[in-house]
Amino acid sequence: MEESIRLNQGELPVDHFLLAMILHQRGKPEEAQRQFNHGLELIELQGLEDADPETEQFRDEAAALLESDPGAERP
Repeated sequence: MEESIRLNQGELPVDHFLLAMILHQRGKPEEAQRQFNHGLELIELQGLEDADPETEQFRDEAAALLESDPGAERP
């Protein structure tokens, strides 16, 4: 995931939402929140408020996950 971010020069919000979910599942909620927030910032900076459905889906899924206990099993 970090390699994808590097290759895309950190410009794709989806990459940051995915990394946020990974970090959260690994029990690193602070790092996860930073990545999620960066993804939101990219959406705003790039004028993508009306994001494509895939970006919206990953954003919403990451937001829901970040509200749960870090490292908790998901159904």
